[in-house]
Amino acid sequence: MAQIFWTLGVIISFSAALFILLCVLFTLNHYRKTHYKHLLYYAVMWVFWFIWEVFQAISDLFLSVKLHLICFYALIGVGYFTILYVDVITLETHDIRKFVVLTAIVMLVIVFSFDENAVIIDYDGIQPYPTMHGRFRVANLMLMAFIISLLLFSNVNLLRRSPKHLLHHSRNNLFGFIMYGILPYIIQYTKLEKIVPGIANSAIAIGVIIATYTLINTPQLAFILPFTLERLLIIDSHNGMSIFTHEFNDKGKEFPEAIFSGFMKATGNLFDYTLNRGKVRQIILENATLLVKSSSTTPLFAVIITDKASPSLIKSLDAFTKKLFSDHRITGNYVYSTVLNDYFFIKDYVEDYFSFVP
Repeated sequence: MAQIFWTLGVIISFSAALFILLCVLFTLNHYRKTHYKHLLYYAVMWVFWFIWEVFQAISDLFLSVKLHLICFYALIGVGYFTILYVDVITLETHDIRKFVVLTAIVMLVIVFSFDENAVIIDYDGIQPYPTMHGRFRVANLMLMAFIISLLLFSNVNLLRRSPKHLLHHSRNNLFGFIMYGILPYIIQYTKLEKIVPGIANSAIAIGVIIATYTLINTPQLAFILPFTLERLLIIDSHNGMSIFTHEFNDKGKEFPEAIFSGFMKATGNLFDYTLNRGKVRQIILENATLLVKSSSTTPLFAVIITDKASPSLIKSLDAFTKKLFSDHRITGNYVYSTVLNDYFFIKDYVEDYFSFVP
């Protein structure tokens, strides 16, 4: 019968795994409600950290070299879903170069995992525990460094570009990353685990809890980097008049609303009548993008001014206009009203469908 080593490090690792599992469930539940893709990638990242914690505890419990290898195979999963998460909050598409670099490192990890001394039992600390060794350790430190560099770049940029009302939350998010990313790497590199058993796994759990709480309660953080949303306008195509406008980022500059509304009406008519190719959906400028969504039931169309398009932004505009254009106050008499206050209720829809905008 295998000998069991119930140590403080084992107890901490099992406890940390439980907390991370709760974070997985909370994140998946929030993803079910919002369908924000970054939350799905976040949840899967936490699943792999959960596997790491569980097999760290089990391998320490039985002093098993083979079971300890599973921790580092789980780290590979963390790496791939880190790329997916980082790309979805920073780019419009996934960067294949990151996957190529990660795959090259992963190949080293897998190949070196077959070394005879890839994992050894270290008896020099307060209590014996399995740990990576030799070329396998070097490859895993490279993998950890790559994951950390991706998350550090995105989190620092997020903090740098956060508006004042989100700075506190951005700092919390960065602190969470330091706890589950940077601190465990330092602990592993310095072998501090020998002196304080379970310190790395407890740091990971604390960091995951902080990061999960921050991102779920402040969803705007995930949308700071992909785009900068400036203004939303609802325009009556009969007279070219803007019946509602909402400014997301007040830059203190006067906006020629009447001229812009007339221009958009004329542009739409020009392309529709001369080319007969349908309505304008998107206009791309050098430093801005205009997203346009028209109604098939009312003489209205919505225009969003942003620095660039984003899948989440397009999806939200579609949902917003679908709800708005079906509202009885729009399909009824109000559509022809010249009293702008008649359309003040649109602000409620903006708050519902664009609550994620920083």
